[in-house]
Amino acid sequence: MDRYVTVAVVIIAMLVAVSVVKDITIRTAIEKGTEMVTGLRLTISGFNAGILRSTVKIRGLKLHNPKGFKDPVMVDIPEIYVDYDLPAIFGGTIHLREARINLAEFLVVKNKDGRLNLDSLKAITAQKQGKPAQDKSGKPMKMRIDLLKLKIGKVVYKDYSSGEALFVREFNIGMDDT
Repeated sequence: MDRYVTVAVVIIAMLVAVSVVKDITIRTAIEKGTEMVTGLRLTISGFNAGILRSTVKIRGLKLHNPKGFKDPVMVDIPEIYVDYDLPAIFGGTIHLREARINLAEFLVVKNKDGRLNLDSLKAITAQKQGKPAQDKSGKPMKMRIDLLKLKIGKVVYKDYSSGEALFVREFNIGMDDT
């Protein structure tokens, strides 16, 4: 009997270790991949991709401003949760059973040289403009979302370009919609 308990404990410990390593590996790949594509640092404080369920939970996602900007964070998203239909994705349709996005703050900054932090994203947008996600055949993928819960806190605009006086405008969106 003790041998079975020991084997069960070892198997459970191995499954937990694999799950933790999987999550750390995926989180690191997302952070590094984002930096390679955008040039901007992305940090994620918590990441969990389900093994038995097709869910992804991201906590504490922060997209940082490019170099040359005083404010460290451009986008602060405390929570992203997605429950997706994997067979549908293989069939060419992005099907999200549930998606929750909590965007706490989006910061637009004009630095002292007159450059916007968003300019760093424009190059990527221009590069991919008009190219939706595609399946293996090259056709655009269909998308279906059954339930979307979207929270948007605020958008802040800061202008450091005038020299002495900082101009700040805050737009409290306060959206919490399903």
